[in-house]
Amino acid sequence: EAGLEPVAEADRRTLIRRLSFDLLGMPPTAADVESFVNDPSPDAYERLVDRLLGDPRYGERMARHWLDLSRYAESDGFRQDAFRPTAWRYRDYVVQAFNADMPYDRFICEQLAGDELSPDNPDAIAATGFLRQTPYEYNISDIERSWTEVLNEVTDVTGDVFLAMGMGCARCHDHKFDPILQRDYYQLQSFFAALRWRDDVPLVAAGAVGLTEPQRGYVAKFAELRGRLREIEQAARTEKAWAGKLPAHRYPPEIQAMLFKPQAERTPLEEQLAQFAMRQLTFTPAGLPAEERARYEAIAKELADFEQANRADKPEAAPTTLTVEDIGPTAPPITVAGSSDATPVEPRTPTVLGGALATIVPAQKGGSTGRRSALARWIAATENPLTARVLVNRLWQWHFGRGLAPNTSDFGQLGGPPSHPELLDWLAAEFVASGWSIKHVQRLIVSTAAYRRGVHPGTASSAAASDPQNSLYWRFDCRRLDAEQVRDAALAVSGDLDAAAGGPSVPPTKPRRGIYTTVLRNTRDALCDAFDSPDGYSSCAQRNTTTTPMQSLFLINGDWMLTRARSLALALDRADISDDRLLAAEAIRRITGREPTAGRLEAATRFLAEQRSRLDDGSSTLSMSLTQRMPQREGRAAVIDPAMPAAVMTVRGSGFESPTKGSAPTPPDPFPSADFTIEAHVVLQSLFADATVRTIASQWTGSPKQPGWSFGVTSEKSKYRPRNLIIQLARGGSGESGDYAVVPSDIHLDLQRPYYVAASVKVTDPSDRSVTFYVKDLSDNDAPMIVKRVEHRFDGSHAAACEFAIGGRDTKSNGKEDGGRSVWDGLIDDVRLSVGALARSELLWERGSGGKVVGFWTFEETPGFAEDASGQSRSLARGGMKLPPVRDLRRYEAVVDLCHVLFNSSEFLYIE
Repeated sequence: EAGLEPVAEADRRTLIRRLSFDLLGMPPTAADVESFVNDPSPDAYERLVDRLLGDPRYGERMARHWLDLSRYAESDGFRQDAFRPTAWRYRDYVVQAFNADMPYDRFICEQLAGDELSPDNPDAIAATGFLRQTPYEYNISDIERSWTEVLNEVTDVTGDVFLAMGMGCARCHDHKFDPILQRDYYQLQSFFAALRWRDDVPLVAAGAVGLTEPQRGYVAKFAELRGRLREIEQAARTEKAWAGKLPAHRYPPEIQAMLFKPQAERTPLEEQLAQFAMRQLTFTPAGLPAEERARYEAIAKELADFEQANRADKPEAAPTTLTVEDIGPTAPPITVAGSSDATPVEPRTPTVLGGALATIVPAQKGGSTGRRSALARWIAATENPLTARVLVNRLWQWHFGRGLAPNTSDFGQLGGPPSHPELLDWLAAEFVASGWSIKHVQRLIVSTAAYRRGVHPGTASSAAASDPQNSLYWRFDCRRLDAEQVRDAALAVSGDLDAAAGGPSVPPTKPRRGIYTTVLRNTRDALCDAFDSPDGYSSCAQRNTTTTPMQSLFLINGDWMLTRARSLALALDRADISDDRLLAAEAIRRITGREPTAGRLEAATRFLAEQRSRLDDGSSTLSMSLTQRMPQREGRAAVIDPAMPAAVMTVRGSGFESPTKGSAPTPPDPFPSADFTIEAHVVLQSLFADATVRTIASQWTGSPKQPGWSFGVTSEKSKYRPRNLIIQLARGGSGESGDYAVVPSDIHLDLQRPYYVAASVKVTDPSDRSVTFYVKDLSDNDAPMIVKRVEHRFDGSHAAACEFAIGGRDTKSNGKEDGGRSVWDGLIDDVRLSVGALARSELLWERGSGGKVVGFWTFEETPGFAEDASGQSRSLARGGMKLPPVRDLRRYEAVVDLCHVLFNSSEFLYIE
């Protein structure tokens, strides 16, 4: 009708790359491309679509879109990044829901009211994590305002995500452009009026866990003793008994009155606010009256003794996550803000959609009001005019880059009218008729001629002038990969990708898919930040797509993409392709997914030859990603990755019984056998799931029957609590008292945060056997140095015959390999070992020269990654430093450079 000639269908290589990134978020393998290109079947495309929709990676890709909408993050936000260690369970729920093609109406209901509708279904409980993605200011004293902001945020997000109604604009006044009243806003909010946060609900299906008789006895006794303690805690409503980040007297008087009022006398609103405030407080038995304190401590001791004596009968703790429930069967009142009418509003649908009073049925279990269930059922109802249209419009956007209605979270006047309203209505009706199947609608969309068209105008070039925005879909819009796709594609192509699915998140330095890496609201991953990933503070309906110098600088100057280029170059070397032209063609195919043109292939072949001529064996450094920038510090740090072969670095001949014999006139100082000081700058990225210590530095095999020492951080199941900085001392022997000691600092390091750490160890003076720990948070310039002196009973010499090690322990000396046990995970920099227990003024942090420095390792280009900057000539040995087994080093490095260039090209970064 517009007189435009559509572009012809794209070629098969383009189509499979387009489909793979859209449905899986990943590039197709070379084998998949060739299989599809050479498939003569007339239904080859349709079968490809079905195969990709059935791929487990489909859920990971679609979940990324939904997590943008639900403002998913794993930290509280505002001015700090307190970690939410169980938030990932909501992410896994979303992945699984998309993979299972969960009907969308059920998907809505479980996220808004899973605890009410399916209280015995752990997946439905995890789904309510949608309501727990709100940023949280942990130390705010104005509790009432803070809770109001939580309710406002949940109301806004619900209106945006499920209804595409700009409800937030009506919070303070009637909407200026759309028929949404201020009263509508608070009527919607009243569905959430009874909400409260829970972090301790067990995610176990009823009857799913079978306990033995001893385990049932353990659970019953534990519950009885813990219940008695809880009774005392709940009865102790005084400031002395409850302490936290804010003293109770810092709260407004009305909040203090709620906190210390008996629970039975509180109104629903008071109970809601008191519980919210109690998240900041911790019970302190010392604040009890003497008689009550004695009773409490006696019960606590009985509980501790019982746990110790019956460890074997303790069942595995049930998993938990961030979830919600109602404060009780009666909801606190909601009134219209700023209105002179203080009459509470009732939960109703928006006036423009009928304004009906919600039919609320109190939940059968848990004492909930049933309000959220009523809201969920209304939103998910087939007769709701918005819900289906909103979701199919989002699906269209996910595949075409923009929705039929331009603002997918605002169907109002400001959002703009749909370009094809009849198509939007037809898709919505088809969606409902299919049983709310998202995969069904996506199969329809990606099978259309519009989706399968090429990018380049060709004979339809006149259309570029008459329809420059492509609003009639006469061609396909070329678009850039989003942040996670850039990351995941590079990992997949290079062969570095760890394809493990689900579970707790890992630091962005780990090679798992972006959806499984830790998402912190303030401390952003550099790659994802550069490529416009959302910040997690608000619902993101459509990401920005920018082109900035920071992107180029990150890709071409950063270590991350260079590491991918090295991995791919090594894989290409192992493919044994002797001809440069064939080698260049293979690199182009793997990285871009395209068959190289003659011009492109000629340029790549010429580039290889030119690069090789510039290189010789003397100029090839091949750092192999051994170092990385330390946050908040200048220079480089050593990367310690437990998955890396020979991750631990050792000083050969450092054993006390066989000190290094240098060629200098004066031999190096011997390694300490008594008092010593160890210092380092560190970033810890993960803990062991058991009690194994993450080791910073040591001179010990790990056996209490052999002498030595170790400096590290405790893991998840340590009896000293996780993330505790400790020193272990051993003199060898029978294991009696004094032969082995663990000295805990009770200073707990946060993951993914840079610190200066030191331990000054005294073992020789019987009147002063102690360890003084020093910790400085490098991410906060105003943070004071934490100093903690801890006494111990260790006596004697810890002189070890094994090697001094950084990032782990020397286990070869006792005849066995480490196998990843005790190895650090993260960054270590500026390790200095000195004889003698240094005073604070002598420490590295205070720019002190120390005492007798045994070794100082800085991991810099000068004096060299493995070299000792102290002048003691104690070089480090590390298996991972060896060059890879390549046949021609100059050719290998030339291929690295070619791969690096291709990873920075538009052919890699854009989808046609």
